[in-house]
Amino acid sequence: MYRTEVISKLFGRVGWRQEAGAPVVDSANLASKSKRYFQGAHSIISLKRIKETAGEVNMNDAAFNALLKTMQESSIAAVLDGVFNQSEIIEQRLEFDVCDQEPVLIENSGLFVGRKIKVSSNAARSVRVNAISLYFNGAGTFNIYLFNSLKKLPIKTLEVTTEADSIVVVEPDDWILNYMDGGVKSGVFYIGYFQSDLVGVKAYDQRPWSWICANCYRSDAIEAEAPTATDFVRTNPPITSRTYGLNIEFSSVNDYTEVIKQNPQAFDTAIGLQMGAMVVEQIMNSVRSNGTERISKEQAHQLYIDLNLEKMTEELPFSTGLKGQLNREMKRLNLNFFPKEKPFTITSPNDPCYTPRFNR
Repeated sequence: MYRTEVISKLFGRVGWRQEAGAPVVDSANLASKSKRYFQGAHSIISLKRIKETAGEVNMNDAAFNALLKTMQESSIAAVLDGVFNQSEIIEQRLEFDVCDQEPVLIENSGLFVGRKIKVSSNAARSVRVNAISLYFNGAGTFNIYLFNSLKKLPIKTLEVTTEADSIVVVEPDDWILNYMDGGVKSGVFYIGYFQSDLVGVKAYDQRPWSWICANCYRSDAIEAEAPTATDFVRTNPPITSRTYGLNIEFSSVNDYTEVIKQNPQAFDTAIGLQMGAMVVEQIMNSVRSNGTERISKEQAHQLYIDLNLEKMTEELPFSTGLKGQLNREMKRLNLNFFPKEKPFTITSPNDPCYTPRFNR
């Protein structure tokens, strides 16, 4: 998977070249950080032809630029979907199974309580907070916070309302814990609440027999001193066995957002080819009738060949269609980001060339 923020990161890597007599293209669609232009994919591609074969008739410049924006975003998404097509979900777990022991009420002591979460240092892994189960002895409204050890203010805040002696499940929106992203580099995460915010309610300790182990993160219950109502001591907060009324459901996922953001230039060729194939298909399938879009049967046949040819012929021994070029580029990108492991030979430890292999 990848988060939608990468679309804007790649937007403008390839752009449109303004043409004489064509609709006026805005600066966002003209931007080309790679100095490559979509018209280079095929000679038939032009701004005027795109406009005259679009579904909307007589669109103004604003509508036309909105169309170009949508087409570029669609091209970027199609390329990323084709390259990063590995399995997404790695694991999905609760922190613990509820046992048959009688839960115990926890007195409020003015602490910040909750969880300390250490996530994998793999940049292509993320941990999602799917849901938080709340178990308290009364109805109360307070905030659950997501902090990082390297940021003073909370990253996320969620207002919750509990029920008396009944589990309430809340689903945070877009709580993603990543070792490296645009706002956080390294550090550990904290999810919890300030006991000073609880008015007339107390949390239950469900006393689980054991906590469920995960592959891509570790979650420990903590109880940290809170010198103020909005901050807590984050240096080595005491680990506890008490659940403090919380049981969090996490998912570990393959997340290539940061990998994509740090290597935007890798996708320039594929995005240009994807746009080229999209425009050629639009021209071929247009049902509009006007002087610009009208093409002969011979032209239509040649466009079909230019788009779909995927093998060498005696006439064109070194040519391939746009889709063939795109497919080849997508395979190259996939192999670049997911290289196949090379075979290796295990030699004797007594051999001077012997090198132990760890963490394969």
